[in-house]
Amino acid sequence: NFDFKGTNADVLAFKELKIEIIEIDQVLTLYRRSKAGEPESKRGLGYWWGDKERNIEETRNELAVLEAWGNPLNIQYKITVPEGSRILKGITASQTQYLESTSIV
Repeated sequence: NFDFKGTNADVLAFKELKIEIIEIDQVLTLYRRSKAGEPESKRGLGYWWGDKERNIEETRNELAVLEAWGNPLNIQYKITVPEGSRILKGITASQTQYLESTSIV
C-alpha cells in the first residue's frame, strides 16, 4: 500500500500530483540515501529512490529531503528492480518544514 499512513501525504509529495505508473522494460538500478538499519526497520526500505548515486548534499537539494527531518543520509542503498515491475514515477514536490507555527518551504 503506497499510502500506508492513510494521510495522502505520500500522494501530495508528488509535484502537481503528477504520478505515473510505469512498467519497466529492462532491469533498473535505483539508489537511496538514508540512515543505517533502514532495511531491518518495521517499514523496511523507503520508497523514494533516485536514478543515480548522489552525495548527501545532492540528495537534499535534488530529492527534497529536509535536514530538519533528522535523517543523516549517511548510508546509500542500491536495489535492482526486475524487468516487468510496475513502479511509480514522478517529480518530488517542494517539502514544507514547520517550526514554531510557521511554514518554511
